[in-house]
Amino acid sequence: MKLAEQQGSPRRIVLDGTAVYWTNHDDGRVMRATLPGAELTTVAAGQNAPSGLAVDASGVYWTNEGDGTVMRSEK
Repeated sequence: MKLAEQQGSPRRIVLDGTAVYWTNHDDGRVMRATLPGAELTTVAAGQNAPSGLAVDASGVYWTNEGDGTVMRSEK
């Protein structure tokens, strides 16, 4: 099953019980695809080369390689 096409250089991928999350390094987005339907949504846009990625019960966390910031978004 394809979750998404034409992503901007995906770097990291994390799964929780309901979704798959990944960073798109080149286009500055953090993405989510719900399971099993694979509804694609943007968690964050305009990021500076998002790289590291983690998920817990309440949020999505990532690092921006371009400026060293650590970011968070509600799930």
